[in-house]
Amino acid sequence: MKNILLVTDSIPFPPKNGKQLPIFLLFSSFIKIYRIHICIIYKNDKPLVEDINYLLSVGFYDVSVFQSIKEIDFFKYPGFTFWKFDSNSIRNYYKGSRFDFVWVSPIYLSSILLKNIIHYNKSILGLNDVKTFMYREGWIEIWRTKIWDSTKFFQFLRSFLMGFQEPKILNKYDFVHVQTLHEENKIEKLFNLHYISRRFSVIVGANSVKNELFELNYDRINVNTVLLMSQINGGRINETKWFVSKVWPLIIKAFPNLRLIIVGKSDGSLPDFLKNVHNLEILGFVDNLSDLYKSIDIAVVPTFHGTGLINRILDSFCAGVPVITTSRAAATFPSIKFGEELLVADEPKDYLTSFGELVDSSYFRNEVSRKARIFAKNLPNHEFVIQKFINHFENE
Repeated sequence: MKNILLVTDSIPFPPKNGKQLPIFLLFSSFIKIYRIHICIIYKNDKPLVEDINYLLSVGFYDVSVFQSIKEIDFFKYPGFTFWKFDSNSIRNYYKGSRFDFVWVSPIYLSSILLKNIIHYNKSILGLNDVKTFMYREGWIEIWRTKIWDSTKFFQFLRSFLMGFQEPKILNKYDFVHVQTLHEENKIEKLFNLHYISRRFSVIVGANSVKNELFELNYDRINVNTVLLMSQINGGRINETKWFVSKVWPLIIKAFPNLRLIIVGKSDGSLPDFLKNVHNLEILGFVDNLSDLYKSIDIAVVPTFHGTGLINRILDSFCAGVPVITTSRAAATFPSIKFGEELLVADEPKDYLTSFGELVDSSYFRNEVSRKARIFAKNLPNHEFVIQKFINHFENE
């Protein structure tokens, strides 16, 4: 039986965000086939004993926990933020162990390989998105939303340093897992820009669709509720602010009976821009998406980045809820048909136009729903993605 070590920064069972979701979906199958060890290197929230026991109960062979602090190794990898940890403690814990595969996710934990702490045969990086281009797109959000964000601006500046370093880090791995062909193309673009030869294999395997959402019935006579799945506090707060401040006033003026529901992570506080908003309901984090989507007529995803797989869009496809999103976000789904399987809007007036098309025609609304579901059903299923990894594991 092969031994696989997963190195990550938090407990992904159950997944609490899009970063953890790929790990959860893949390793919930791997633990049934292989001996899976997990090394959690956390920064702020130490895993609870009951969380560790839960991992052992679902099938993980071994769980280790270590604390870290952030550092920027500016001289070796300018622009990249790695996490510093007690290398000797980890080395001693795994002394005498040799793993068939080490799987690292996210990328800033790569120093566990760069410092030769673990003995292994092959390595895999779980890459949610190419960091160089993700950081570079921060400027696009600032430009589009007209909302200043110093963090995204400095990430944009850092991206030009990262562009030289990220290929070197990726080349330390034998395999890199990405979720979409769009992201694989970005890897090729990154290496071509800097005239560096790629030495690893790319495994493309998307998050599987949520089959339970296909069972929901979407046949709306009227439109009443709009879903904005974003963040009330956190890294995506500016897209929430932009939509609520710039787009929603236009929508509610034209369609005063519509109600906006915001779902997403919250620290319990309410930003000023969400106070006194007409026809707004804030639900925060929601566990059961099936129950949520039963009452949703239109979903909006006003994100200006085009990296990784945007689960908010995919989940709405599965539920048959028509989606309005930006052109950059839509482009992460290769071969998607704008205006048929989803609607695209980059400016407030474009959202107003798209809302008008969906609200005024139940036929068009239900056609978008039907075609989006067909698109989602044609994506590779979970079994196909898992088998792709098993083939790699068994052939090495």
